[in-house]
Amino acid sequence: MRAEEVEYLRRRSREFLETAKIQFQKGFYGLASFSLEQALQLIVKAELLECGGDYPRTHSVRSLLSLLGRLLGG
Repeated sequence: MRAEEVEYLRRRSREFLETAKIQFQKGFYGLASFSLEQALQLIVKAELLECGGDYPRTHSVRSLLSLLGRLLGG
C-alpha cells in the first residue's frame, strides 16, 4: 500500500509540474506558481513516506521540508 501511495504522489507531482510548464509558457504565471507548489508538496510527501515516515495533512512546504530534514538526519 505504501509503495502504491508513493508512486501515486510522484505521478501527481509530475503532472502538476507538466501543467506548470504549460501554464508558464502561456503566461499564466500565478497558476504556474500554484502548480509548482503542488508538485513540490507532493514530491516531498512521497519522499517522507519512502523514508519510513508519514506526512501531516498540511500544505506548508516549509513544514514538510523541515520534517523531511529531520527524517534524513539534518
